Formats: sequence, structure tokens, C-alpha cells
Amino acid sequence: MAAQSIASRRTRRPHEPEPNDAVLERALQFSDWAKRNIIGIAIAAVAVFLVLGGLLWYRTNEERQTEEAAIAFLQLEQAVQSGDETIAMRSLETFIGEHGDTPYGDEARVLLGQIHVRTNQPTQAITLLQPIADRMNDSPVGPQAALLLASAQEAAGQTAEAIQTYLTVGTEADTEFRRQEGMVGAALLRQATGDYAGAAEIFQQLIDETEENSFDRSVYEMRYTEAAALAASPPSQIPEAAPATPAPAAPATQPADAPVVTPSAEPAAPPPAQ
Repeated sequence: MAAQSIASRRTRRPHEPEPNDAVLERALQFSDWAKRNIIGIAIAAVAVFLVLGGLLWYRTNEERQTEEAAIAFLQLEQAVQSGDETIAMRSLETFIGEHGDTPYGDEARVLLGQIHVRTNQPTQAITLLQPIADRMNDSPVGPQAALLLASAQEAAGQTAEAIQTYLTVGTEADTEFRRQEGMVGAALLRQATGDYAGAAEIFQQLIDETEENSFDRSVYEMRYTEAAALAASPPSQIPEAAPATPAPAAPATQPADAPVVTPSAEPAAPPPAQ
């Protein structure tokens, strides 16, 4: 009897709520909390709705503006290729004012910068291209704009700034082709200004980074040999460099990367008739 009494006492438990009762109790507590904070909940819901709606509108509006800019840019290219620099500049400035925040805005700025350089207005080109060069890898035409900026700085007599811009492209551009182009530009400009050791250093770096037996490497090796020889020569034995003659401006219809062919001499006059 004593054993049964002890066992029965051990199996007795105080009343515990069922799981469903606990869930119901929590639901009632939440309901009471929601009633007390109904205004705050409504404000939060409206705020979330407005944020999501604003993001959706912004994305839709951005896509619409990009499509409109693409159509307008096609028409703009026709004006640029017309050959009239005045009309092209006016059309580009209007386009930049209306679509400058789209991806096509930077392309228009590069085209306008090319016109400024061709028409001997390097200062205007520098002002236009500097912001694109500062965010070079965030723009589809960033490296191209930076290289054009270096050309404008060189034309404006800002040699040190031009070399630095070339070096920035040579180290930060997102494609190997543009990096090499920047390094070559810096090396050639250093050599043109008498810094032969600095030019040789860059050409040596290009040699180390270029595949063996490639055409580019052979060109860099030739340039390095020339710059190193000039750097080792006494100043009295270094021939005075001839002043650089700027290439004639390319017509508006010619692609920016097309080679400019300059005749080496005027054609000879035909012999007199017998």
C-alpha cells in the first residue's frame, strides 16, 4: 500500500496548459498589442508601401529614359557625322542637357571632347572629360575618356598632368588593351620631354607583361633599347628632338580610332609635254 501511495503521488502533476492554449494566449496578447499600436502599424505599412512603390516607379522611369536616350543618340550620331562642327557641338550640348544622366550621356561627352580637341579647344575638353576620367571604371567609355583627357592635357601644355592621366589608365583600366595604351602614352610623352630613363622603365614593364615572340613585345623592346641608349648618353650627344607636328584633324565621318594617313611629300609635278 505504501508503495502504491508513493507511486500515485509521483505521477500527479499540477495542471499545465495545453500547447493550443499557449498559442491562443499569445495570439490574444498580440491582438491586444496591435489594438494599442494600431496607428503605428498603419504608418509603418503605408511607409513600406510607398517605398516599394517608389522603387518600382524609379526603375520603370529609368528604363524609359534610357530607351528615349538610345533613340535620340542615333539621331545625334547623324548630326555629328554631318561634317559641320558647329551643328555637331550644339546637338551634343543639347543631348547632354537632356540625357546626361543616362549611359549615353558619357558617350556624347566623349564625342564633344573629340571635337574640342580637333578644334584646338583643349581647356573645354579637359573640363568636360575630367569627371568621366575620375570615375573611369564606372562608365562604359571611362578609359576612352581618360585617354582623350590626357591628349587634351598634353595639347594644353599640362605635360605632368597628361603623364599622370596616362599612368592612371595604365594601372586602373579594366581591359588589358587600354592599360597598355595608357602605359605607352606615358612612356612616349616622357621620352618626348627628355625623361629617357622614365620612358625606358615603362617600356621594360611592358616587355615583362607581354607575351614572348609577340609583335607588341618586339615593338616595346625596340622602344626600350632606344630610350635606354638615350638615357645612358651624355647630354651633349643627345640629338635635339624635332618639334612634334600635330596630325590633321580627322573628318567627322571618320571613326575616332581610324589611322590618320599623312602624305610624306607632295606629289611631283608631271614633266612638261614635248
